[in-house]
Amino acid sequence: MDKATVSYYDDNAGDVSRRFETADMSRVHGYLLAHLPPRGSRVLEIGCGSGRDAAFLMASGYDVRAVDASAGLIEEALKLHPELVGRLSVAAVPFPEECPLLRDGFQAIVSMAVLMHIPEADLPDTVSQIRRLLVPGGVAFISVSAGRPGVDGEGRGQGGRLFLERPPEHLQGVFEAQGFRMAARYQTPDGYSRGIAWHSMAFLRE
Repeated sequence: MDKATVSYYDDNAGDVSRRFETADMSRVHGYLLAHLPPRGSRVLEIGCGSGRDAAFLMASGYDVRAVDASAGLIEEALKLHPELVGRLSVAAVPFPEECPLLRDGFQAIVSMAVLMHIPEADLPDTVSQIRRLLVPGGVAFISVSAGRPGVDGEGRGQGGRLFLERPPEHLQGVFEAQGFRMAARYQTPDGYSRGIAWHSMAFLRE
């Protein structure tokens, strides 16, 4: 996970979390539920931010665990969603080998608006760990942005955050190289009506 991005979220955790909570996620959440295993299954969210999506998954009947690289966001998530107490922890991808999560197994992994913050050199290891964390036949559901304004030639946006907006075909190739098969791909408008497009993809662990 990009360190400058984590620092931005730590420094602005309160404002960022309140904004995250206002996004219209109804369409993306509908697609997500269509690809998840049966309710009661264990789901890990990587990059939980304000806890918005983890809380949605828990309310939908899933046994949720969630991590975020920003300790500030985790603190805010627990204030906004106290039902997530005991389910959140601070961890950045790619996880260090000693991370307890790597000894666990999940039926699904969800990652919303996170892969853009991961440097290219760390992306293969991150996807490899997602596969490692999934049981055979498990599903990975990711969502990434496209067409974000104000990003410079090095992929840096507001506050120095990293936004590497990789084409969906590129991400598909990275996941397939790690033993995944794409099950579906969707494009949805921005939850804040900023004119940004979002690509959501469901991958199955072969």
